[in-house]
Amino acid sequence: MLTSSLCDVCNGNTERMLYLEMADLLRPLQVLIDQLEVCCVGTPLAEPAEQVNRYTTVLLKVIEGNQSHTEPCVISVLLAPVNDVFEAVELAQLREGV
Repeated sequence: MLTSSLCDVCNGNTERMLYLEMADLLRPLQVLIDQLEVCCVGTPLAEPAEQVNRYTTVLLKVIEGNQSHTEPCVISVLLAPVNDVFEAVELAQLREGV
């Protein structure tokens, strides 16, 4: 839900912002993804959780290393794979009744 909300906010924002400001928006998401990976250990969701954690970690490092300005809608495109994995995890949990 945080990923979807973050994407919606970024899509609705037309002002340019520093990449470092975008990194600040991603940090809480990274914490949640770390927790998700720990919770998924030993389950069928372990591999997708690990992949999304690696992707988000790299994404955050790339964003932090960029010193330019950009449209916030860019972050919603970059977060699409993360959102896809979260939706898959949510569907799997619903099927398993977790």
